[in-house]
Amino acid sequence: MIRLSRFLFLSFCFIFSVCAQAQNPGMSKDTKVINDKKYYIHKVAKGQSLYGIAKIYDVDLNALIVENPEAIDGIKAGQELKILAEKPKEQSMPTIKDYDKYVTHKVVRGETVYRICKDYSVTEQQLNDLNPDLKKGLKENMVLRVKEKDATKVQVATTQTTSAKTEVKETPAIVKEKETTEPILASKTDNDTTPVETVNKPKKNKYNVGLFLPFHFDDVSTLNVDELVMNKQEFPTSSQMALDIYEGLQQAADSLKTTDFEIVFKLYDSGDIDSLTTIKLTKTNEFKNLDLIIGPLYNSPFKIISTEAKKNQIPCVSPLTQQNKVLFNNVFTSKLIPSNNTLLQGLADYCLDSLKGQNIVLLNNGSPKDIQTIKTFKAYYNQKAKDTLTEAKGVAGAKAAYKAGRINYYVALTENESFITEFLTQLNLFSDKKENLRVIGLRKWMSYDNLDLEYFNNFSFTYAVPYYIGEENPYIQKLKTVYQQKYNTTADDYYYVATDVGLYYFNLLKTMGAASAVVLDDMPKRGTCINFSFTHPNNNTGFENQAIQLIRYNDYKLNKIPYGK
Repeated sequence: MIRLSRFLFLSFCFIFSVCAQAQNPGMSKDTKVINDKKYYIHKVAKGQSLYGIAKIYDVDLNALIVENPEAIDGIKAGQELKILAEKPKEQSMPTIKDYDKYVTHKVVRGETVYRICKDYSVTEQQLNDLNPDLKKGLKENMVLRVKEKDATKVQVATTQTTSAKTEVKETPAIVKEKETTEPILASKTDNDTTPVETVNKPKKNKYNVGLFLPFHFDDVSTLNVDELVMNKQEFPTSSQMALDIYEGLQQAADSLKTTDFEIVFKLYDSGDIDSLTTIKLTKTNEFKNLDLIIGPLYNSPFKIISTEAKKNQIPCVSPLTQQNKVLFNNVFTSKLIPSNNTLLQGLADYCLDSLKGQNIVLLNNGSPKDIQTIKTFKAYYNQKAKDTLTEAKGVAGAKAAYKAGRINYYVALTENESFITEFLTQLNLFSDKKENLRVIGLRKWMSYDNLDLEYFNNFSFTYAVPYYIGEENPYIQKLKTVYQQKYNTTADDYYYVATDVGLYYFNLLKTMGAASAVVLDDMPKRGTCINFSFTHPNNNTGFENQAIQLIRYNDYKLNKIPYGK
């Protein structure tokens, strides 16, 4: 159990972890009325945290802090906390008076706060201030107050209406469904210059890199070695992922280390950190002295960390999220995994650039779940070659769209396993009479157990991915050997990708220092597993990696197509 030994060693070395909570007592029966409000009076037990207390009473952590402001600096055993006995009433929907005073917006499925703020030219903070319910998340059909109406315009409109003696009834402003479900980061204009000179940090010989990963050190420390050996207990998946990411980054740091350059890792166990503890951590000098942050893996904690890091010009890298909203209003952020829209754009570009003159058929299975994806692909495609894309409804439509004398590429952008199974089966029968049939789809199909690999091979199945681990690559084989020698087991994909990521970002620190964080769009690079081609729309938004790779299944194996950024 070499891996477990390594993990336990790291658990002694890491900088921050949530302490194991003691057994929490139940809700207090002691109540008191203060300023006409009824409160529970809770006495803090040894080992309790604010997060744990909030869960006992089913209250919002922020509400707990509001009632007990001294708790922001920490709590101790025996301390008494006030907790409202009655929850505040839910925020009501906007009233008719609100419609008179505010511009309003009804949320449609798939919309994001990022997109709404961009459409109305407001900040996320302004939207949150007007809509307290947003802290519970954006929901379909929610009506938002967006901003106050221009008083002058309202007055002019009223005067005009009165003079015309026409009665006009105002109705809520409802925006139609958007064509995209995820904000698309446009290319920069020539007027957008990146403010390298605003980064006030000199180059150094030693850089502190903070890793916010779900190590779950406390959980791993309780594992039974004998049961692990006998396969009666499994090594936690998230802990294994965190370890593989760390080891990949460490491998990169070791390969770049010289007498005048070194990466020092600070490990933060983000597995169980609540938002309050995270915020307190960002106020420490240790946090402020970080030069680069990788993680957390998930959107909400990443937003908290990156917002505070921005104040100290610390670049933050989001390793796994596909959503671009984590980049909003923070030029010091970057994300490695392209959004779904970027992947669709890559497929569209591939069809346009590499398959010119062939018959491209976009399959529409009629599923409401896939309509938005199909619309997005069509929009990208038609930007360059309008009216050259054939859209077919179902399997029958796909057969009817066949053109002899060309290679026919059927693009099916759905995860509906039963539909794909039926489509490929019918297409295989169709291929007995017709030739030159190809299929472009989604990576997830490769995980469907009931799909015959023969079909994938017959139709040269092609799909887009953010990264690809080529087992035949000599460098991958070398990394694989290093990992096996350390742990006597095989590494997951995260290890190989993290090595590429470390080589990219650490090399930039080595050559440019902290200023490299705001010019990522000028620093494209091809890695072994993942490529780097960043873009951002302006100086207020972070960088999305838009590099994709195309994989084709032929000769009964996966092969990388030499295409893409």
